[in-house]
Amino acid sequence: MAVIKLLADAQHLPFRDCVLDAVVSTSAFPYFPEPEAVLAELYRVAKPNAQLVLLTWCDDYPFAPLRNLLIRCQSTAPVRTYTAAELESLVTKAGFSVSAIHRWKPTSFWGTMLVEAVKG
Repeated sequence: MAVIKLLADAQHLPFRDCVLDAVVSTSAFPYFPEPEAVLAELYRVAKPNAQLVLLTWCDDYPFAPLRNLLIRCQSTAPVRTYTAAELESLVTKAGFSVSAIHRWKPTSFWGTMLVEAVKG
């Protein structure tokens, strides 16, 4: 399996339909202004039974609102974070089947989750 690294608009990936065996996003999801469109595009380029892996911040912890406020004060980039249930709903609505969601809290202010899903 080849690993492809490129810079592209997540809503308009330069791939034909159904060509990728896996799609991985690490720490990018909070910055997508239209996450539904991004997930639709990931679904488009993924082969049937392809793996989707999303690593992102998790709002399921008590200090998440404070963390989000601090991030917004330090950055001009739009940031949208999710609870595990919210992200599972988005991924499912895009057509993926969520197989697992792993959550962990490395620090008091930081919650992280890894969503594993399959196309089809």
